[in-house]
Formats: sequence, structure tokens, C-alpha cells
Amino acid sequence: MSLRTLRLLTVLVTTLVGLGLAELVARETYGEGFNILVDPYEDHSYRPFLEYEQVWGDRKIRFYTNSLGWKDGRPGRVVEKRPDRERIVVLGDSFAEGVGYVQEQTLSGVVERTLNAAGRPCEVLNGGRSSYCPLLEYQRLKKFLNAGYHADTVVLLYDVSDVQDEIYYTSRYQYSPSGEPERFRGWRYHPWMRALYNHSALVRSLRRWTQHPETSVLHAGPQVQVEGKPPEIPPELKPGAPPITAQRLVQLSPWAFGVLRNNWMVHPASLAGWAEDGLRSSFASLRRIQRLTREHGIRLVIVIYPIPQMLYTREDPAYYAVLKRTFPRGFADREVILGTRPGPLVTEYERRVQDFCRQQGIELLDLIPDFQRVPEWHRLYIPGDLHFNERGHELAGERIAEALRSSGPLPFRSSRLH
Repeated sequence: MSLRTLRLLTVLVTTLVGLGLAELVARETYGEGFNILVDPYEDHSYRPFLEYEQVWGDRKIRFYTNSLGWKDGRPGRVVEKRPDRERIVVLGDSFAEGVGYVQEQTLSGVVERTLNAAGRPCEVLNGGRSSYCPLLEYQRLKKFLNAGYHADTVVLLYDVSDVQDEIYYTSRYQYSPSGEPERFRGWRYHPWMRALYNHSALVRSLRRWTQHPETSVLHAGPQVQVEGKPPEIPPELKPGAPPITAQRLVQLSPWAFGVLRNNWMVHPASLAGWAEDGLRSSFASLRRIQRLTREHGIRLVIVIYPIPQMLYTREDPAYYAVLKRTFPRGFADREVILGTRPGPLVTEYERRVQDFCRQQGIELLDLIPDFQRVPEWHRLYIPGDLHFNERGHELAGERIAEALRSSGPLPFRSSRLH
């Protein structure tokens, strides 16, 4: 072996060892983001067989995923294609996933425990994932069924933020000539780039200087009080503003974008603009899910539920003060839109989903009245956040289990519209 060849081999081995060590360091220091895959169909699914300590605000839980990459209560669980009992699949975003709580405490965990205790043997799979919307939930369900997995019932939690998320994801999606969603566009989803990104924390670290999927989908966590002077309210959020298009929506400041995310249903400029596009797109995805469940003989139930500021009230000034202290950011954002006016009892979110399900013949469970009837309902949420706490998950899970025990279609709850 020549001296030149020996030197080249030495450089090569040294480089490989250095890269290997750098990769190990990157994996140790990168953080939770490395547990999330770049997925050409779902964008940001979890890795299968995860087991790690997940942090949400001041909460820490032992987090597991199963062979599907779905949140689970048991480490290393391999999901069977056809279980020996009834199977219920729960789809949705962070509320369905149950951020901050172990699987047994989430609403899907409560559904499974409640039904089994009532003598109805079943398995409930938690297919919820933060920042998912009907488009991604359709792809998740389609992949699940195409792989040969069986389900008897699908429960889909339709969130108020789905309207905005649907616009964001649809704008990046590739569709077939017939209108069928196929996959995400962009270099990140190219097979070789995706392989690098999903297998190397070092490559991810080198790309952190620019935006990538995981930074755009992880929630910011519990709300915090805005210190100092509040942001200047842009013209689009002020009374009498013209319709805000979907293109203009994504150009707004992060603060204004966030205000509209959970308050579009009481904002005229959003309702006349981007919200209509988001509703239309999300309802199209829900129709695809309905078609898919019908083809496989699966019962479909859609569930809607409130975030704290949706239960907006000024009838009791003392309680309203408690709400503002408990959810400072949420109620401050709400007041940007509504000012001193009370919020409507039935929002456009609730009304439009009710109308859609009625027209499509889809079973709908509206949990908003159930939450409204609970005294001091703010205790159903994580303080300073908009997600359910353990009590909120129990209420939602018990009500869903009660509805699923019904052998026929759910009674349509439209009395609040009159």
C-alpha cells in the first residue's frame, strides 16, 4: 500500500469516526424534534416504538408510541391487523393526542376504560397528533386501512383550529387530476432527503437555521402573559376590515395569525375570506373520510368541543375575572376581536359543523353544551393553556363512550340553534 493511499484511508476513517461521534452528540442534544418523522403524507408523524420523557409546559410524562407510531400506553406494543375485540380509532389533533397526559388519562384512554368496564370489550387506538387536520387524518386513516388494519368505529375530533391548518397544509399538497390528495410537495419530502433528515440528527442540526416541518407544527405550549406593551393591532383585526384572503392570512405577524387561529368564528373579515376556504377544504377532507369508512363498513362519529375562550361569558363579572387570570393570553386575544361585546352562544364553528353533518348524514356529538353545564368549567382545562386537563379528558371520554354505546345513529343535537 502506497503512502498516498494510506493517507487517504486515514483521512477517510478519521472523517467517518468524526461524523459518527458528531451524530451521537447531535442525537443527545437535538431534543424532542428528532422523535418526529418527515412524512410525505402526514408531514410530522411520530417514530414507531418511542419511549422517552415528554415535556409539556411544567408537565412531564413517560411517552410511548406503538408499531404505528401512534401514542400508546404500553412500550413496544405491536398493533394487530385484526384484534379479537371491537376496535375504535380516535383521530384528531392535540386534544385527541392528549398533550401533557399519559395515554390512560387521555379521552381515548377514558373511552376504552369506560366501555370495557361496562362489559363491552374493545380496543381504542389513539390516532391523534398535534396540529393535524382532516386532510392529514384522511391520509392517516387511508394508510391504516390500506395496510390491512381493521376498525369498527372511527371517532374524529374536529377542532376549531382545523380551519386554519387545512389551508396551511392544502397549499403544500399535491393532488391528482381527479382531486385526490397524493402527497406533500417540496424538497424535504424527496425520498433521499427525507431519508437523511429522518435518520440523522446531525443533518437536522445543520438545517436548523431555516424553517423545517417540526418547528412549524409543534405547539408553543401553555400560554404566557404578554409582558410590556401589547402588539399593535393590525388593520385586518380591527372592526370593519375587508375580507382577509388565505394568501394575506399567512403574511400576517405570528401574533395576529395566532389570534385568528382560535377566534375566526367571531371575526367577520375572516369569515368572509380565508375561513370560508378552510371550511370548504376541511369539509371536502371529511367527505373523503366518510367515503373511506363507508367502503370498509366502519361507523363514523364526528365530535366537536370548546376551547376556553369559546365559552366566553360576561354575565358574571367575577367569574370572567377568574377566566382572564386562568387563560390570560386566550382571553386577551378574544377581546382583540370582540372588544367588550359578549361572544355568541352558538359560534359559526359549531353551526357550520352541525349543518355539514346533517347534510352528509354523519353522526355528530357536540360536547360544547356538556362543558357549558359544568360549574366552574375552567377547571376542565390546563391552567394557562387551552387543552383539557385530566378532568376535561374524563368528561369528553365518558360522553364519547356513552354515545358509542348507542347502537343506532346519535340523536342530532340541534336544539341550541332555536
